[in-house]
Amino acid sequence: MEIFMFIMFMSTNLFMILILKYSCDGNYHYNNGMILGVHIPSEHSGDEAVISLAQKEYKNFKRFLIINIILSTASCLLIFLNMIISLFVYIIWILGFCAAISILSVSSHRRMYSVKEKNGWIIES
Repeated sequence: MEIFMFIMFMSTNLFMILILKYSCDGNYHYNNGMILGVHIPSEHSGDEAVISLAQKEYKNFKRFLIINIILSTASCLLIFLNMIISLFVYIIWILGFCAAISILSVSSHRRMYSVKEKNGWIIES
């Protein structure tokens, strides 16, 4: 039973992390006039502040994914010790994962928007 639960939880975790990686990966590159969810004028898409912030945030995103692969593996390995504790740890991990990806996304968006405001790239209609 433990082996089946381990395989099921581990495959679910890896699918979830990979889906997140491939769905959010495009946010860190200039695409359709946006980077990190903020509209940046095309003539300023190559500015040093924009590129350095996008690279820094992408590095943080990759670090977040690696940490979560390690944490999800550890939570799955707890199944072999105690299944009840493992389920509680898994639930806590999943809630923390959802909260952390939201915080990571919003904070990177706000940093890019502050770069946009600081450089005066806001076009008022």
